[in-house]
Amino acid sequence: MIKLLEQLSRTLAKNGLNARNIAEQLGTIQGGGEPNVPFKVAPADKTVKDIRVVHDSKTGEPSQVILIPAAALPMKKLTAAFGEYSELPMMPNPNEPPRVSFDIDAPPSGHNVSILASYDPEADDPATSDVVKVVVFRD
Repeated sequence: MIKLLEQLSRTLAKNGLNARNIAEQLGTIQGGGEPNVPFKVAPADKTVKDIRVVHDSKTGEPSQVILIPAAALPMKKLTAAFGEYSELPMMPNPNEPPRVSFDIDAPPSGHNVSILASYDPEADDPATSDVVKVVVFRD
């Protein structure tokens, strides 16, 4: 899954993207794509269980890609690939797990990209936890 996140981070930093094209690159579109409805994608990469590609309804550009790991994904792997993270405040929804953010260096003329990793709420320390959801967020 790390290679997919690295590739996706580089791709989402580019200008002029189309969310449908991104969804097709990630697997088979199973639905969505209407205004305010993310693309639901059956992942080609078997390290991922589920993918949603959220898009701007006016421009068609992707705003975020949500990935659910197919198996345990240790936070240590994300840290090794993307460096140090920042802990984020808890979401207002108590059902949402805690999150950390990895900032990705953007190209000079591209978009900023962050990787938000939600981790097991039972974990005492995010550094030793397993990631349960990853959002690649594009400004």
